[in-house]
Amino acid sequence: MTWDQIPPVVVQAVLAAEDDRFFQHPGVDWQGIVRAVFVAATTMQASQGGSTLTQQLVRTTLITKEKQLRRKLREVYLALQLENELSKQEIFTLFVNTQFLGQRSYGFAAAAETYFGKTLSDVDAAEAALLAGILQAPSRQNPVASVEEATARRTYVLRRMRELGYLDEKAWQVAMDKPVSRGQHGPRVQIDAPYVGEMVRQALYEKFGDRIYSEGFQVVTTVDSRLQRAADVALQQRRARVRPPPRLARCGRARGPRQGKRRGAGRTDRGTPRRRRPDPGDRRADRRRRGDRSSRAAACATGSAWTASAGRARRM
Repeated sequence: MTWDQIPPVVVQAVLAAEDDRFFQHPGVDWQGIVRAVFVAATTMQASQGGSTLTQQLVRTTLITKEKQLRRKLREVYLALQLENELSKQEIFTLFVNTQFLGQRSYGFAAAAETYFGKTLSDVDAAEAALLAGILQAPSRQNPVASVEEATARRTYVLRRMRELGYLDEKAWQVAMDKPVSRGQHGPRVQIDAPYVGEMVRQALYEKFGDRIYSEGFQVVTTVDSRLQRAADVALQQRRARVRPPPRLARCGRARGPRQGKRRGAGRTDRGTPRRRRPDPGDRRADRRRRGDRSSRAAACATGSAWTASAGRARRM
């Protein structure tokens, strides 16, 4: 969508929800940062954020979301640079077209189709406030995931719109009285096939470039949802039946449960190893140990499991 195609009520709702001083600050709202720090210090809760729309656009499109000071400083720098390169209208248009609003909807136009079954130019104040409220937590505060959280967030945005003078008392009351619907419009997701979807996206991007994100391409694939679902179920059942093989004894010299070295045993005061001599009177124990080692070696050679307690090899 272009700037001229964005309804004024949507602009007002986004400003009220996220950044009411967007058209006054240079990309970073120092007053908002100071206010957020003051509120966090007095209430011991981070209830207010200091990020502007420009910073949010930079965060979602240009840098990662890691919570580090270096990332925050880079976000501020890029926001100031972006304000020098683009106009406020261009930045706002990019923000409206790229933000994720839940239920696989990117951009306000796609979200209006998903939640209301209408174009963005036809939404009213209540619907615009609901869309703007989803920005805080798209996966949790959309009406399909939770009507209660979506309604609470819409109430906050409508209150801010009334405080900023975007709505009078009558329009605010009408928007507040409108119920929030849980329905979802548009195409439903029939099967979860992320690998096929990524293959399609890469093929389209190589042919059409960035147009695939803004021109509403419709793609038909050869994936059969019934066969795909059956294949997924068969694979999960096969994984549930397969058990790991029994643990094989390691070939080579192994110590029994009572043959481990104690700390400091077998060494002289100078730290040099001292050879242990077997007891010459315990010949029966010597023969038993030799028999165990022979059984272990035979088990390793034939691929069978060896049971130390029984001292014999058992076929797998």
